[in-house]
This record gives sequence, C-alpha cells and structure tokens, in this order.
Amino acid sequence: MNVDLLTIINNTEKEINFEGKTSFSDNDCVIDCKVCGKASSFSGQIEIDANLDAVVNTKCARCLKPLQFPVNMDVRETVGEEGIILEGTILNVDNIVKNNIVVELPIR
Repeated sequence: MNVDLLTIINNTEKEINFEGKTSFSDNDCVIDCKVCGKASSFSGQIEIDANLDAVVNTKCARCLKPLQFPVNMDVRETVGEEGIILEGTILNVDNIVKNNIVVELPIR
C-alpha cells in the first residue's frame, strides 16, 4: 500500500489520513492486515501514526495444526529513521506494517 505525501511535503496540508489492506508472508506465516492511520508534517519531519489490525495464519509448533491469532497494535514511525524512506514522494506503508508485526510475533 502506497501513500503519496506530496501535499504534506509541500506544506499545503499538515496531515493525510490513509486506510487500506495489505498481506505478506514471513517464514511459515501468512499475515493479512488492515491499516488505518495518518501521516503528519511536524517540525520538518513526517510522522506516521497507524493502527494495525492483523490476523496471523500459521501452524502450531507442536502439532502442525493450522493456527490463527489476531494482532492489534498502534505504531508511530518517523520517515528517515529505521529504514523508513520515501521513493520520491511515495511512502510504502507495507514496509512499516511488516517490520512492526514481525517483531511482535512469538518465536514459537
């Protein structure tokens, strides 16, 4: 999911709301996520505040039966930090979602 930040980079708007869905897989997990958030310009930086409502589909580490569990979390990121970069004026929200959810996954 991409968000064009041109209007807040040019300061014609101070905030952009965005909403969408994304899916990705990591190791043995398939993750479907609904993202609702905003990008705001503050003191020359762009901050991203979002709520991630995801469902992780995987297998039980013991019995290998299908397992599904929800993950709901709020994230706050700053563009330019921790690998969050713009491609021109486009922010790829999928990278933010993946980085935050994968960190929250249990080892087993």
